[in-house]
Amino acid sequence: MVPRKKQPFKRDLLLLILVCMLLQGCASMMEAKNGAGIYLKQVAKELKQEFQNIKKIGTADFARRALNYKEGSGLAVEINSFSVSPAEVKRGEAVTINVEYAIAGADDKGIDVNERKDLWYDNREIAQLGSVKFTRENGIWESKTSFKVPDTAQVGKYKIKQSINGDGVNLQTVGFFKVTP
Repeated sequence: MVPRKKQPFKRDLLLLILVCMLLQGCASMMEAKNGAGIYLKQVAKELKQEFQNIKKIGTADFARRALNYKEGSGLAVEINSFSVSPAEVKRGEAVTINVEYAIAGADDKGIDVNERKDLWYDNREIAQLGSVKFTRENGIWESKTSFKVPDTAQVGKYKIKQSINGDGVNLQTVGFFKVTP
């Protein structure tokens, strides 16, 4: 039997239609596809602006103390805090995601870090809210992102999955918010 070639375009289109249906409720697929596409583009634009404001909030010494880091013990990266607020929102209101993490033991060049935020609903990933790569030096870093819940969002519980990856580091944490009528 000849192996079939994967067709990521069809899979991605099907996923987009599913996301659109979730975001648009019972609207027709074409309307849902267009509405969700516009919404996701707007979110991506807003998130890009937010990611430019990520800042270092603590020195390398502060990070070493926060991590109880011992010199020569290699790279240490840890998520200090993560929050999604408010816990309940109505359609049209903003949700803010805040993550703070510490890095110690990186060399003078720092480490390459990928910060990624994914939105989940009904046990399915429905959107990538942002994925950005940075070179980070030792210290405490804060990343704050806000996005507006669309007027067409389904009522219910949503999950935000935060990932921080790079140079052998693979950290994840989750937070939740609820969309109410």
